[in-house]
Amino acid sequence: MNNKAVAFMTMRANANRQRHAVVFKVKVNTEVADEIFELIDQGEYTEALTYLKDNADEVALVKSSMGNAEKSWNMIPNPDLDPFH
Repeated sequence: MNNKAVAFMTMRANANRQRHAVVFKVKVNTEVADEIFELIDQGEYTEALTYLKDNADEVALVKSSMGNAEKSWNMIPNPDLDPFH
């Protein structure tokens, strides 16, 4: 992932702080990735994020000047916190 893409995603996440948006990079094995894509294809986005968080080998969060990325990461997914859900 290049720096411009990360900067753009960080700008979007900062614009959506009320949704606890965070930019992250994870390392998962092929089986986990396949399951995540399957959940996304089925529209099961909350379940996909939960599965990703439970099965990632490594997680790296991009620091934000607008809030605590680690705190937000630990709070999601939670539809009650999302005013657009």
